[in-house]
Amino acid sequence: MNCRTVGLIYLLTCQCGVRYVGKTRREFRKRMGEHLSDIRNNKDTPVARHVRTTHGGRVSAVNFMGIERVERPKRGGDWEKLILQRECWWIFKLDTCTPKGLNEQLHFGCFV
Repeated sequence: MNCRTVGLIYLLTCQCGVRYVGKTRREFRKRMGEHLSDIRNNKDTPVARHVRTTHGGRVSAVNFMGIERVERPKRGGDWEKLILQRECWWIFKLDTCTPKGLNEQLHFGCFV
């Protein structure tokens, strides 16, 4: 995995230890850039709010790491649903929902 990988589940870790699990179908670098832009532009997102209130809006307070590349199904199928399922699994596995983490909700509807 690298910054150009698509179909990725990633972990954002704040310097204070709080974590956020996210997903992207696009290049990882584009999604990281969106998070950093949200912080710089005071957007109302869980990550931006946390960094603004806890670390004075310093983008250097967060680190990104890809944790799973989700391959497109070889015989077709719903790649987006598969990505959502893996994101949900990682949020549950790493316990990143509030109040312990920055993920605001956990949806199991993607498994139905």
